[in-house]
Amino acid sequence: MLNVKFKLRKLGPDPASVGRVFLVCYFNREEFMFYTSLNAARHQWDDKKQEFRRNYDGWQKANMVLDNLKNIVKTYEKDCILAQKPLEADVLKRLLQGKKQQDTNQRPISKWYEMFIEAKQMEGLKPASIRAHKATMEHFLDFIKTKAKNLTLDTYPDETHQRFLAYLRSKRDYHPNYLGAIHKNLKVFFRFCTENGAKLAVNHARLKRIYIPPKREFLTQEELKKWIALDETAWNVWLESLSGGKDHIPEWQYIEKTRDAFFFQALTGLRHSDLFRLTEDHLLELEGGAKALRFVPQKTTSVKNRSTRQVTIGLIPPALAILEKYKGGLFLLPVSHLRHYNRFIQLAAHAAGFTEAVEVVEFIKGVPVSVQKPKYETITSHIARHTFGTISRVLGIDLSDLKDLMGHSDVRTTAIYDHMANEYKAIKQLKAWGDF
Repeated sequence: MLNVKFKLRKLGPDPASVGRVFLVCYFNREEFMFYTSLNAARHQWDDKKQEFRRNYDGWQKANMVLDNLKNIVKTYEKDCILAQKPLEADVLKRLLQGKKQQDTNQRPISKWYEMFIEAKQMEGLKPASIRAHKATMEHFLDFIKTKAKNLTLDTYPDETHQRFLAYLRSKRDYHPNYLGAIHKNLKVFFRFCTENGAKLAVNHARLKRIYIPPKREFLTQEELKKWIALDETAWNVWLESLSGGKDHIPEWQYIEKTRDAFFFQALTGLRHSDLFRLTEDHLLELEGGAKALRFVPQKTTSVKNRSTRQVTIGLIPPALAILEKYKGGLFLLPVSHLRHYNRFIQLAAHAAGFTEAVEVVEFIKGVPVSVQKPKYETITSHIARHTFGTISRVLGIDLSDLKDLMGHSDVRTTAIYDHMANEYKAIKQLKAWGDF
């Protein structure tokens, strides 16, 4: 017989914070969890008896709900035994939802979103993903408040979704890929609602994610040499050439640290999120005395993941020289937060002479427009990672090995560097034949 339990899952250590009550049982060697739609603070819940205490408002009715849910599970189990059928999680979930479908669509969408965010936090979703879902929530709730006050879960057809997209474009010229990410987040949200008893309209909006592969920039080996050649003298000469106020320009010491950190990224392929946190504990000595970095990429780390992917990257002499320069600090390198880091990178690139025009595509009200920009405006922290991947392929590193070096889970992600490497080879070919 199934052992049905009720557990209070809390979101934080604060004793006063409210948690959610889940029905829990085990079958098919897996844990089955079902949110009962009931919440309680720690002092209102009896862990031993698995029921609400008397200080919970409506405790008798709430405990009756728990008893009814438990009876549904027991009845379903008996039916499966008599019919000689295995228990199915989806079927059990639908049976349990039947007890609460009567009121779910009357619940405000804002309340649904609060439940959704809480559930994702409890699942252990990565902080970056939680922030993305919260941003989508803010956009969606603002739209409802200003443009669709009577919107409910069962009244969201394609027409309303197009109005939502038009509302987003009226606020700002968002890139289509950002709108595509909102599509994806909304799909996850609506799926959560249906899994917890809500009914969507028959003509519910078809949320198809749109993704436009961006043009990925990189620096060549010659450009990397040009980058690291930037020194204080060249920086001061560039400063003197500027007209207007220079109060917003940082001192050379900050630019020097940024120059070195970006160069180190280009030699190792590190993301800013990893470079920002690495310490001497992540250094490793290989056979023969060579040095390497070993770490778990932060992007792949979450409670939801059952396994972690460890990355080991060898350090060539120029990379070791940079580490030696900043040895003794709390972290391997003094790296600023991403917003300032990218700004300092572009200032350094401007001073280093990356002023040639490059063509980029911008989106104005969703319409792609080709514009010319100086190259230094396109250089960011992630360009260093692209540079590492591209040069590694040009130098003959195997695609599967590069996948491991860059911490990718799918070789198809790494395959973009084949295209970029081919472009690099074409540049080298043109230079080689330039005097013919």
